[in-house]
Amino acid sequence: AREPRPMIVRFASPADLEAICAALRPSDRQEVLALRLEGDVAAFAAQLVMGLDRAVLRITLAGDDGTPIAFVGLWLHGPGVGSANLIATERWEEIAAPAHRFCKRVVIGRVAPSAFRRLECRTLATHAASRKWLRRLGFVEEGVCRALGRNGENFVQCAWVHPDHSSRQEA
Repeated sequence: AREPRPMIVRFASPADLEAICAALRPSDRQEVLALRLEGDVAAFAAQLVMGLDRAVLRITLAGDDGTPIAFVGLWLHGPGVGSANLIATERWEEIAAPAHRFCKRVVIGRVAPSAFRRLECRTLATHAASRKWLRRLGFVEEGVCRALGRNGENFVQCAWVHPDHSSRQEA
């Protein structure tokens, strides 16, 4: 097995987001465009850049050469509730293992519990690798959002719930 290359972790800049969006891996491009009114990755990048200052977490995961490969973002949408996003370029496999460890240890292990009781995300129902990765991070699939995408694609609603709240039942 090939040893993974080192990964650089830094605060995401507008230039990082623009570079990542311009080189999105096909699965991320498909997912992003399925939920955009504009159907345009540049418009998506512009929206992300505009929201950077409101992000609870905004991280670029770069290759050992400094090239941005992935963006991890967390946004607060309501009291204790937010959204989690990860998009990546075709160089993802270079950093997949250390990126998973970083997301498990730092994003889900430290940042999420200190800022959220619930994080949500949606992934295309056909993206088995994304769904598996989210489960490994502690997200639970809550249901299918039928015909949510631009062309009627189904998405899976996933959520991470703070351990202090995960066992609470409805009254």
